[in-house]
Amino acid sequence: MSADSTNPKPPRRARRPGWWPWHQRLGLGFAVVFLGVIVTGIALNHTEGLDLDGRAVPGQWLYDWYDLSPEGEPVAFDANGWAVSWDGLLTWNDHVLGASGPLRGAAKFSASEVLLLSDHLWVITPAGDVIERLRGASLPPGKPRRLGRTVGPRPVVIETSDGIYHANLSFAEWTPMVTRQAVVWADPVTLSVAGRDTVQQAHRGRGLSWYRVILDLHSGRFFGSVGVWVVDASAVALAFLTLTGTWYALRIKRP
Repeated sequence: MSADSTNPKPPRRARRPGWWPWHQRLGLGFAVVFLGVIVTGIALNHTEGLDLDGRAVPGQWLYDWYDLSPEGEPVAFDANGWAVSWDGLLTWNDHVLGASGPLRGAAKFSASEVLLLSDHLWVITPAGDVIERLRGASLPPGKPRRLGRTVGPRPVVIETSDGIYHANLSFAEWTPMVTRQAVVWADPVTLSVAGRDTVQQAHRGRGLSWYRVILDLHSGRFFGSVGVWVVDASAVALAFLTLTGTWYALRIKRP
């Protein structure tokens, strides 16, 4: 018997196509993007279980990255606590009360705090819990201008475009103030640096959820327009890898 019959030659290795180096380069180049899309996609698929939409992001650098600081300048009043309206949001110390118009005044009355806005009146506890909100016919006629305090059975004073009115702490009836009484008007103050930081924290705490951050990472928007293009390019690369890899695996190998 010949040596060739007893020692058969090993099968010849299939020749790789010319695009094979690109298959490797694209796979390695976009590996991190592929993993990121996979991980964030799994997280988004379990949004409810992970409570991503209800949990605020704690990292302050992320808020700076998203530029979520309130716009404009705050309107603040000191009433044994900070009452602030800033960029359409009303806060009491670090407690968010809700969307609001301009703040006209804030003052402490007995065990409650009274906050006057351009279209309604808030009555809250010192802890920031809402007792009641008054608007429309529950307020004196005219557009509110400022809030004040006086002594006597009707200590709450509001100046409107129609005149000056006062009421007791039940706010049941507003009557024109016809007698001259000393009124201490609430004047706006400048927020301290610490107070400004507290209000910004209140704004930020309600504006950025984990769902938004993970969704932006998944789509690439977290990194701006460049990130979107990178994710789009990775999708094209993945399609190329899938098609070429499948073709290479299924092609007929010839001896």
